[in-house]
Amino acid sequence: MPGLGPEKLSMRHFVPLCLLVASLAVLASCGGGGTSSETTLVVHPAMSSYPSNAFVGLGGTEVILVSFVGTNNTSITCSIQEGSLGGSADCSQPAQATFTAPATAGTYHLIITSQADPTVSLTVTLRVTSGVGKFVPTTGLPVTGRFKCHTATLLPNGMVLIAGGGSVLSGGAILASAEVYNPTTGMFVATGTMNNPRCDHTAILLPNGEVLVAGGSDASGNPLSSAELYDPGIGTFTSLSSMATPRARHTATLLGNGKVLLAGGNAGTGSSFTVFNTAELFDPGTSIFTTTGNLTAARGEHTATVLQDGRVLLTGGYDNNPANGQVSAEIYDPASGQFTATGSMATPRAFHTTTLLQNGKVLVTGALNLLITGGEKAELFDPTNGTFSPTGNMNVVRFFPAATPLANGQVLITGGLSAGGGIFVNSDRSAELYDPASGLFYVTANMNRIRFGHRAILLPDGTVLVVGDEIESGKPTGFNDEADLYLP
Repeated sequence: MPGLGPEKLSMRHFVPLCLLVASLAVLASCGGGGTSSETTLVVHPAMSSYPSNAFVGLGGTEVILVSFVGTNNTSITCSIQEGSLGGSADCSQPAQATFTAPATAGTYHLIITSQADPTVSLTVTLRVTSGVGKFVPTTGLPVTGRFKCHTATLLPNGMVLIAGGGSVLSGGAILASAEVYNPTTGMFVATGTMNNPRCDHTAILLPNGEVLVAGGSDASGNPLSSAELYDPGIGTFTSLSSMATPRARHTATLLGNGKVLLAGGNAGTGSSFTVFNTAELFDPGTSIFTTTGNLTAARGEHTATVLQDGRVLLTGGYDNNPANGQVSAEIYDPASGQFTATGSMATPRAFHTTTLLQNGKVLVTGALNLLITGGEKAELFDPTNGTFSPTGNMNVVRFFPAATPLANGQVLITGGLSAGGGIFVNSDRSAELYDPASGLFYVTANMNRIRFGHRAILLPDGTVLVVGDEIESGKPTGFNDEADLYLP
């Protein structure tokens, strides 16, 4: 149970908006020349809702679930701050409010009040728009169901290369196969096979249109130093010279000079598990890897984001204990080849996301924290002063989600693990949009499948391809071969 702070009461479904409030009323009385005092503890119930913010189509409906702590009376009343111009609300059902949007676009506020204690209420912000995003299945199924550790890379021709990962059909066997998604036909087609099966590798598009595939781990969990190039023109992979360090769960970042920065990562399992602070550069002109400066901290499953000035922000990741997310961050300067510490995040993070916004700031979402605190919190990094600051909370705790910047400047956050029983256990099919203008996250349509460790790639037409996921329990083998398209 979280303490009296802004943590989740229910990780899977609810975001707390009101907390238990204890007030002390001191009652004094006089008599017999002396004084006495009596302390009365007044405890108010707590309310929370899912969602706390949502997008709704013109004339559409949104059901808000309300959770209570401290009372068995779950009856509510509700009103719309904007009056009849803001639509209508039905709160006749206990612990549930149904909002019906008006025919006019705008931002409206539904106020929900506890009948048990009318002093306790919460407000749900609802953005009514002419078009609300939705997820639809792709026309064709992926050639191979993949989960957790594959890559997806947008090619210059608008197609998407999907490579490696664990196999849904073969009990998680690590794959060397690859396929290409064609957005024109909506079909997946097999392409050349990699020279090594790979999981937790990187695949980065080079300026010449080829894709650099590097590192990862093999079927035994051993880290790979091998690398290869994918040529979209002929659909084949060609082996390269090896990296200086075998690494998996590292980052690969295309720099402004055309080189690729490969940083951090880990090797080994159990007592031999090691996280690296080393980095190296791949030069497409020579096809050779060379070392560069070391990171200020060893990092695995961290993030690396190119800033508008060409520097690279690296955040979080675990240290030599994979259960420990870090708050530290640093910046790589390609001109000097050195890493320098910058401001720290408020929340320890690994398996999280960082997304460059159109205003130059970086959105940070998701967290690794086995105590399940802070997984809904988001932050913004400001490169002008090197600091992180809080922004709105997500509607759901997310570990290992995907974040995709959209053409309109918003960011689509999909899936990830949410929580239950004190550890991350539930995959999630929910999605939400971050609006930089308001600093808020708004729930949007659900995906058709639960997903974490998936990939979500913005396509040239503004839609988003979502592919790969965790195996969904209780479903037939191969059930999760399906891919989704998000239509904004």
